[in-house]
Formats: sequence, structure tokens, C-alpha cells
Amino acid sequence: MSKPPDADPDEYDAILMVIGGKSDLSAKRAIESAEQVKVIAEYYPDASLSLHLDGFDDDPRELWDIPEAARFIRQFAGWLHRLGLPPRFHARLAPESIHWRTAPP
Repeated sequence: MSKPPDADPDEYDAILMVIGGKSDLSAKRAIESAEQVKVIAEYYPDASLSLHLDGFDDDPRELWDIPEAARFIRQFAGWLHRLGLPPRFHARLAPESIHWRTAPP
């Protein structure tokens, strides 16, 4: 994915992306999602990215308390780091999503 198809960088203020799901928490999915997030973040530098891990909404635990979800998030974050996501991106983990801000808070 070199750039989002037919997209205008000024068109979006916020973007929601599912980075994985309970049925697919593979390393391959973590890498693919990290690559997609990097492209989207670079193409939409002013947009707020809200990243979602699907399939855990009915689980009362926080994502970091669910071993398989926490493992996937660590893999995903590791790949974002390896791919060289600019340091201006700030992350905070919420129970149902990871929220990345491309602009300073």
C-alpha cells in the first residue's frame, strides 16, 4: 500500500482502523496493520487515528489483561517502531482501542 487510493490528505480529520481481531492475532496481521497505519499516518498527517482491536468488546477485562490481545499489541507496536513511524505520534491504550494522535496533544 503506497498511499490510500483516491484520497485527499485534507479530507479526513479522524480515521478508525481495525488492526486485528480475536480471530486473527497473527504476527502477519500485526505487520500488515503496522504497514497500513504507517502509510495512513504519513498521508494524513493531521488526522487522528483511532485503532481498534476487534472481538473483545464483551470481555470485561482491559486489553492489556487479555494475554493474546496484549501479545498482539506488543507485536504491532514493535513493528510500528521497526518501520520508523515518526516520533511525533503519541499513543495511549484504552480498553477498547488504541488511539494515536498525529498532532501534539
